[in-house]
Amino acid sequence: MPLAFTLALSCGAAAQNVERVLLADTQSGVRAWFSPDVGLWLEGFGGQKRVVIGRGSEPRFDAQGQLWFTRSEDDGHEIRRRETWFLARGTAVPVRMHGTGPAYRLPAPSPRPLGAPVKVVIDAGHGGSDPGALGNGLREADINLAVALRLEAWLALDAADARGGGDWTILMTRRSDTDVSLASRANAANAFGAASFLSIHMNSFTTSSANGSETFCYTGQEGRAAGLYRNRVQSELLSAWGLTNRGVKTANFYVLRNTSMPAVLMEGGFITNTVDASKMKSAASIDRLALGLLWATQEHHGFTRYTPSSGPTTGTLTGVVYDASQGTGARIVDASIVLSDGASQRSVATTGAFSFALPPGTYSYVASAPGFAPAALTRTVVANQTIWGSPGLRPMIGPSIEGPFSTVAGNPLQLTVRADAQSPVLVLIGSTPQLLTIGNFGVSVPDLTTSVAVSLGVVPASGTLAASIPTPVASKGARVLMQPFAFVARAPKLGNAAAFELK
Repeated sequence: MPLAFTLALSCGAAAQNVERVLLADTQSGVRAWFSPDVGLWLEGFGGQKRVVIGRGSEPRFDAQGQLWFTRSEDDGHEIRRRETWFLARGTAVPVRMHGTGPAYRLPAPSPRPLGAPVKVVIDAGHGGSDPGALGNGLREADINLAVALRLEAWLALDAADARGGGDWTILMTRRSDTDVSLASRANAANAFGAASFLSIHMNSFTTSSANGSETFCYTGQEGRAAGLYRNRVQSELLSAWGLTNRGVKTANFYVLRNTSMPAVLMEGGFITNTVDASKMKSAASIDRLALGLLWATQEHHGFTRYTPSSGPTTGTLTGVVYDASQGTGARIVDASIVLSDGASQRSVATTGAFSFALPPGTYSYVASAPGFAPAALTRTVVANQTIWGSPGLRPMIGPSIEGPFSTVAGNPLQLTVRADAQSPVLVLIGSTPQLLTIGNFGVSVPDLTTSVAVSLGVVPASGTLAASIPTPVASKGARVLMQPFAFVARAPKLGNAAAFELK
């Protein structure tokens, strides 16, 4: 029977780490699937809900409903060894066979309906137990995947941007550091019915002087669609990284030979060359290359070159307000958060959380709450990202002053002031010891009609400041009133007044 196909990831919505599967064969209620992320697996085989075989490709059933599949070893470009394996019903462990079993069948690609998204395959070379080339502290498999994931992101943005560009459905042969055989990559692309196949690689050599970029299509395809796609990819590769042009070439590589759509394999640069490797170490260079590959893919499929929006024009500044003396779990609710641009809100009454949607830029903000010293933070907001910045507020110490009940006029006055750390303290000593009461609230302030201001300095981290000051009133028998003022984050606080007598 013909093979069916399904795909669980579309680019019309944001790309997710969902399980993308290709139905390879089905018989008597048993289904054999291939997933680029998981490998080969079965449903309903021998009464088992799911059997994961892992490494394998070309699954096919014989007349008795037994499963045959292929395992191969490759160097990332060519298959070096191929084996046939067999899995009997009621078993979970396959065995190696000497025969080839039934022939593997691929579905005929169905024509793309008018206006439907274009199916493209992005193939990150190597992966898993095969790191590819090594050099300058880098693994080729990691660089290939980084470029592939950025290209996937650009394609997704392009599909979501209705102002231009193309509409895409993407199959990634791998999205993590996993083993995927060359046969699996080619077979997945063919079963997917892709319109193009782009394989991403980096080069290497035994000497570090080898350098530059080159791009391949299958031998004999130079003047056809694959060759034209190859030329566009090479042009964008040179524009993005500016490395030595090693030219456009042909090769008999497995994924170029065994895919039924225009296929291209690029060698971005030499991982063994320091100049080339510097591009591979730069996130900005990788992103610029991925954008160029998007442009090449757009033009290959008949779309006008277009740079889609890089996503939302705002980012999110979020956090929670908490009691710094107890830790982040002690949330302060209904706190005030004021941004440098004037925007403000209060923290959520149950969680102490806050959140601002802001254009990209650097913002300072201050959080405050009754009984706590305000705290200021600065964060840089990036478009389409959530930036955290949680202010911790410390409980304020009400300023107080302690001193002797009396002292001899002219002698130093020994005082102890307690207040918030880093608070400047000013003591006002007046010759009139009267306290004035405001209203019926019992709030008293000193009469500062005649007073002398004495700065005691800044309260240290301990919160206690000991000071010795000359008695500012020399006339024997005068009474003075002392009152500390502590300025915490520009918020003056009036401490407890105390009267002392000079004798």
